[in-house]
Amino acid sequence: MGTYKRLPRGKKKATNELTTFAEKAYAWVLMNWRQIAWASLAALLIFGVVIGVHKYYSWRTDRAADALASAQLMDSTGARSDALTAVANDYSTTDGGREAVILLGNAARTDGRIDDAIMWFELLVDRSNGYPILKTYAYQNLGQLYAQQKKWTESAAAYHEASLVKGNQISAFSFYEEAVSLEKLGDLEHAEEIYQSLLDDDVDATIKAQSEERLLWLNAHRRIEK
Repeated sequence: MGTYKRLPRGKKKATNELTTFAEKAYAWVLMNWRQIAWASLAALLIFGVVIGVHKYYSWRTDRAADALASAQLMDSTGARSDALTAVANDYSTTDGGREAVILLGNAARTDGRIDDAIMWFELLVDRSNGYPILKTYAYQNLGQLYAQQKKWTESAAAYHEASLVKGNQISAFSFYEEAVSLEKLGDLEHAEEIYQSLLDDDVDATIKAQSEERLLWLNAHRRIEK
């Protein structure tokens, strides 16, 4: 009968390896405790600043909303305008501040104060970074206001900027309005290029139809001039 020979087992780790590691770690902490303390303090300070900034911004947002609501309840047009201006200036980085700018721009436009309306919507452009809908709205209004003044170069430029805003859901419309302003300016070749591009692109059917109509008119006008 054959004899059974026990296979050799793998060597066990030395029992003092973990102890040695713990001793080394402890020694490292003792050597670097000042750096560890400073790093921990810096992390706590950064965390505290972040929390503080967040709470401060929330507080300012609430204050702006309250001030905006109070301003809108005022009966006197002059007092309401002054209060909205204060909100726009004092809370410029909040939603309430931006809404105050919109209200002031629209009020100026309704009253026929075009230059004042342009001022407010230019301010809205500056304050709407990160808000594509607001930035598009501001540029579209500027395009319309400059068109009212027959400043076709400025109008075309405003519509062009609107068409370039990332997230603009009506970029084809902005592009079309740019072409209309260029047409008024006398830059028929550039306007025609834009109309043709809108026909070639996948855009709203209404924009396509309007672009086609403008192209037909330009071609007819060219034939008459010849």
